Amino acid sequence: MQVLQVFFFNVFPVFAIVGAGVLFAWLYKPDLHTLSKLVFFFLLPPFVFVLLYECSISLESGKAFLFGCLLTGIMWGMGVLFSRFRGYPRELEASFASTVMFSNAGNVGIPLAALIFSSPPFVMGENTPWLDMALTVHMMVWLVQALSVNTLGFLIAGSARSSWKTGILRVFRMPVIYAVFLAFLAKKVPLDLRAFPLWSALVSLRNAYVGVTLLTLGVQLYRTRWSLQNRPMYYASFFRLFLSPLIGGILILLMGFSGITAQVLFISASLPTAVVTALIAVEYDLYPDFAASTVMCSTVLSAVTLPITVVLGQIFFPFTH
Repeated sequence: MQVLQVFFFNVFPVFAIVGAGVLFAWLYKPDLHTLSKLVFFFLLPPFVFVLLYECSISLESGKAFLFGCLLTGIMWGMGVLFSRFRGYPRELEASFASTVMFSNAGNVGIPLAALIFSSPPFVMGENTPWLDMALTVHMMVWLVQALSVNTLGFLIAGSARSSWKTGILRVFRMPVIYAVFLAFLAKKVPLDLRAFPLWSALVSLRNAYVGVTLLTLGVQLYRTRWSLQNRPMYYASFFRLFLSPLIGGILILLMGFSGITAQVLFISASLPTAVVTALIAVEYDLYPDFAASTVMCSTVLSAVTLPITVVLGQIFFPFTH
């Protein structure tokens, strides 16, 4: 019963907006490149800046960043080992490792965390006292994913055709990186930026991020080609949706997380494969049909697995008001 409640009130709204994005793509054939630019260059930076500026960064947040690093590294290692055990070609090995180590912490993770921790039982009257904390913790994991997918992701895919310099340059072309640095810098300035006229504009862009991002994900999924006959797709989806939360749960216990932080990290470990892995596979011709199929399969299956993950997180890592 609790699983169904979480599905209908927390997970279903996310996929309803994604479904609207699929319908939007079918009806109007929007330019995906333009939508991606809108999200990554105009909506994500204000979202990150406002969130980091208003939240208080603690030692727990630093530990969450370390958790993200450890989980990403472990999933990469297991992806490589499994690929070699199965005798996959080098190109498929690179693509498989990417699909299991990089999660959709941005398009799905951020909106999901926002919905979950602004709904019962995390609401007191009209207030959402744990929302900022939950989003801050998730942002640490997202930051690991954003940095690694734009460096390690392209290095793994490119192999001899890429370099560290290329990966680093790609990172510094993304304005969200500067938004992170500016937010931490602004927190040190003895002025309250919320009193300035432009703050309301930043807040409006922040509020638009979730809806537009989910619509864009729907457009991306509509254009994804996939095949039910792709066996590695099922292996990768299993790694992403079942093995990753298992390893994440072990790390949470070993690192001493509890309460809201532990629940957020457990959910973040259970997210589907990042859409960008399919784009990287296309860019480097690394079994792009496999990567696109894994994105689609893991995203669809996560509609079932994520509600279970949310409930398990609340059971194993309870919090007190």
